[in-house]
Amino acid sequence: MNAKKLSISIILVIFVLFGAISAIVYDKSDSVDIICYEGSYAEEYAKEHNIDLEIISDSDAYIGILNLENFDYNNDGTIVAYKGNSEKIAIPTEIKGVKITKVSEKAFENAKNLKSIYVPKSVTTFEAKPLENVAVYMYEDTDLYKNLSKDEAVKFEIKTIPDSYYVDFYTANIPFSYDNISDKSIDINRYYGYNEVVFIPESVDGKIVTAISFDALANGVETIVIPKSVTSIKGNLYSNRYDLTFLIGMLIAFVGTIIAVAFVLALKVDTKEKMFLNISQFKTAYIVTILSAILGGVYLFVAAVPDFIVYIAAILAYALAVISIIKAKMAVSVVAGIDEKIKVHTFFIKTLTVDAQHLMNASKTAELKALTKKVYEAVRYSDPMSNAALVEVEDKIKNGFVDFENAVNAEDYELAASTAAELISLIDVRNKKCKLLK
Repeated sequence: MNAKKLSISIILVIFVLFGAISAIVYDKSDSVDIICYEGSYAEEYAKEHNIDLEIISDSDAYIGILNLENFDYNNDGTIVAYKGNSEKIAIPTEIKGVKITKVSEKAFENAKNLKSIYVPKSVTTFEAKPLENVAVYMYEDTDLYKNLSKDEAVKFEIKTIPDSYYVDFYTANIPFSYDNISDKSIDINRYYGYNEVVFIPESVDGKIVTAISFDALANGVETIVIPKSVTSIKGNLYSNRYDLTFLIGMLIAFVGTIIAVAFVLALKVDTKEKMFLNISQFKTAYIVTILSAILGGVYLFVAAVPDFIVYIAAILAYALAVISIIKAKMAVSVVAGIDEKIKVHTFFIKTLTVDAQHLMNASKTAELKALTKKVYEAVRYSDPMSNAALVEVEDKIKNGFVDFENAVNAEDYELAASTAAELISLIDVRNKKCKLLK
C-alpha cells in the first residue's frame, strides 16, 4: 500500500470512529407523557411514536378534561353566571387573581346541558339552583358539604369527590389559542400556561377540540391529558434521537475529512525527493482530520462552548488546511522549476563529461589513454553550473574538444597533446570565471 492510500485509509478510519462513537452517545430523544382514553386517537399516536402512555380507565378519574368557557364574576369572588354549554364543569379556585368563594343563585340559570358541577374547597357559599338531574360534587371534609347535605331544602343531588379523582380547579382562564377548523371544531395551536401537566379540554368557547398543533416540549410540558375528541396531533410532543445539532456536528467533521483527503490526493509523492519535501504535509492532513473531529465533538457534547466559537475554529482549521495545500503545491512547483534550471545549467558539463569518458575508453594506445584521462578528469572536476556569461568560453571548449577528439581518433599524439593542453587551459579559465560570478 503506497503512502497516499495508507494516509487516506487512516483519515477515513478517524472519521468513521468519530461518527460511530457520536451516534452511540448522542441522544436527544424526548417526549411528553400522554394520558388518554382507551381506543382514542391519542393512544394510537402514543404507540406509533413510542411515547409513555397511561390509559384512563375511569373517565371520572380525570375531571380535569373539561370544557373551557368563561365565567362572569364579581371582584368579591362571586360567580354570577356560567356562559358555556358543557355537560361537566369545575368551578375555578380563582380567576385573574380573584379568589372564588361564592356561587350566586342564578349562576347556572341558562346552562341547559349541564349534568355535573365540581366545587373546590375555596367555595364556602353555594346558592345556585341548578336544573334538574344535575349532580354537584364537593369534598366531604368541607363545611359546605356538611351543611348542604343536611339541608332538606336543597333540590339537587350532592355527591362527594373521591380521593382518587383529579379535578383541575386551577384553569380558570383559557390558556390556549386556536384556529377554527370549522364552525364547530378547533385546532389548539398555542399554550400560554406554565404547568407541567396540561389538560386539553374537550371544547373551548363551545367549539369541540379536534386537533392539537402546539409545541408542548418547548413549553416545558411533561404530561398532557388528551380527550377523545382529538383526532389529529401535529404538535411537537416528541423529539427524535438525532436532530439538526447532530447533523451539523457530523458535517464539521466531514468537511475536515474531505479537505484532508483532497490534501493527500493533491500531494506528489512519485519521487523520493518530493516524498521528502511533502512528508510534513501528511501530518497536516492528519491534524485537520483530528481537529475537525474534536470540534465536531465539542459542538455535540460541550454545551458550555458557544456555537459561534466552534464555527470560527472550524473555518480557521479549514482555511489553514487549504493554505497548506496551496503552499505545498507552490513549493513543489518551485522545486520542480529549480530542478529544471539545474538540469539546463549543468547540461554542458554533464554532456562533456560523458563524451570525455567515452573518448578515454575508446583510446587505442596507452599514451592517448593517459592524455584523454587527464582531459576527462579536468572536465569531471570543473564547476558544473553554466551561465550566460560563460557562453563564449564554453563554445571554445566545445570546439576544442572536437579537435581533441579528432586527433585522438586519428592517433596523432602530438596534435592530441597540444589540443589537450589548450582544452585544459580553457576549462581552467571557465572555472575561474565561475568563481567570480558566484
